[in-house]
Amino acid sequence: MNNENLNITNENNEENSTNQFNFQKKPEKNAYEQKEFDAKLIKSYIGTNHKKIITKDFSIPSLFFGGLYLIYRKMYIGIPIYFLFSVLTYFFTYNLVASIIVFVLQIIVNIIIATKFKKMYMNRAYDDCMKIQEKYGIRPDEDIIDLCKEQGGRSFFIVLILTIVLSSVSFALSSSLQYMFGIKKNNISPSLSTLEQTKIASTRDSAAGYIDQINKYMTLYSMQNNNNGDEIKIPENGTICTVTNETVYNDECADFLNSILFYGSQPTEASIKIDNGKVSYAKMVINGYNIEYDGNKTNVLS
Repeated sequence: MNNENLNITNENNEENSTNQFNFQKKPEKNAYEQKEFDAKLIKSYIGTNHKKIITKDFSIPSLFFGGLYLIYRKMYIGIPIYFLFSVLTYFFTYNLVASIIVFVLQIIVNIIIATKFKKMYMNRAYDDCMKIQEKYGIRPDEDIIDLCKEQGGRSFFIVLILTIVLSSVSFALSSSLQYMFGIKKNNISPSLSTLEQTKIASTRDSAAGYIDQINKYMTLYSMQNNNNGDEIKIPENGTICTVTNETVYNDECADFLNSILFYGSQPTEASIKIDNGKVSYAKMVINGYNIEYDGNKTNVLS
């Protein structure tokens, strides 16, 4: 008697469990119905533009975007492709011939991807959909369709995040390789430490910004004064400066400098020549570095 009650209880539990998840035994599909259902799953996997991908043998998006389009389509074989060409592009930035070669190679790779994309993507879609059917075959057809749609499709967010991360990493890696192979970049010696390089670059930016602000100030100043050949001089002790051959002390000097300084480090020593309302030559000391401006660019000398 107890065994009969136990069997009835187990049967009821199994029935309640099946009803709870709404899983009912589905009728078997014949070969034609299964083929139609498989096609429906693949279309759901691809997304709204499934007709173009299924019917076109050449992928235009792959031609223009290469590895990025593969990532966009959740085919992560595109990651090493995009990363490789990012590194090569950054590495050969200062070599025109090499840059052209890298560009041509990238076009060739993109053409190969464009011709092979349909086959690669359709095989991937079919394999993923079959795995989902095998794993979740007991569930309603609508659930399986939704799972295929979620597994496939596109992801702009993934492209955005990976582009930022891969571009940053490839830039850092290519910069390190440039220093390793003795390729100078922005007049920074490749033998210097990363911290020293950053400090020099920051100093150069401060000097360039300082000169730019002087030019802006002198544009207004020159409306009232003929300043051809004028000089701004800051002696080594930094306590006085000379403007237009007139010695200006302490507070007045500081007021002048602050009126044209908007960021960065202030020179502790400088000789700046003004011609026609613009800096034509400058020699400064900022953060302990000797800086020279020749009228076109700012160089860190030591």
